[in-house]
Amino acid sequence: EKPLDLMSKDERELMNGDFVFVPHPELVWQPAKILKDNGETVEVKTYPDGKKVTVTRGIMRDALTGGRTQNVELWKVTLSSLRMPEDDLVMLDDQNEGLIIHNLAELYKKDQLYTWVGAARSVLISVNPYKNLPLYGPETIELHRFRPPNKPLPPHVFDIANDSYESMLFENKNQSVLISGESGAGKTVCTKQVLDFLAAVAGSSNSLEEKILVCNPLLEAFGNAQTIRNNNS
Repeated sequence: EKPLDLMSKDERELMNGDFVFVPHPELVWQPAKILKDNGETVEVKTYPDGKKVTVTRGIMRDALTGGRTQNVELWKVTLSSLRMPEDDLVMLDDQNEGLIIHNLAELYKKDQLYTWVGAARSVLISVNPYKNLPLYGPETIELHRFRPPNKPLPPHVFDIANDSYESMLFENKNQSVLISGESGAGKTVCTKQVLDFLAAVAGSSNSLEEKILVCNPLLEAFGNAQTIRNNNS
């Protein structure tokens, strides 16, 4: 971070004091700096927009929560954690709902859709960008199939597919990839991305993987109905 001597007055003021998470009507949680702790209520200034609000410890349900019932625990957070998101949630300073949501949101702003959960690299969080991104071409497949030893790569769904493929290939064990999420989260697209990767790196003499990809619209028709986020049927 910037040395204290090079900071402006506002930056030095920002460094002093405690930061916590308070409710937000749309984002669910937002960071804020404590201005005055009155015991049952706390006066804060939201970060980074600087709005002054008063929150209540415990159960809140008002305009600040967007009408939701939220239990306000005022989780503490450091300014460095707010500014430097981690690509592995286990590396966060603390494990709470506010910091996890903030971390995912900060990565999302940079079009970094994927976040690991743990050093085993077997659990991956994916956030639907609702737009096309150049993250899934042949070059990316090649990069994650043969990962450079001295160059860390950002988390990617291809890493999950590649680890499953290698475990099947070298350990001779059947593999399963569990993809879960609410309606519209991108489960179907994620499945296609895993199949695309396997089709590219494994292949087959009778193009079985291509037949699976072609059958996907038919599989989508079973058990799916219209929701507020998509219209599969």
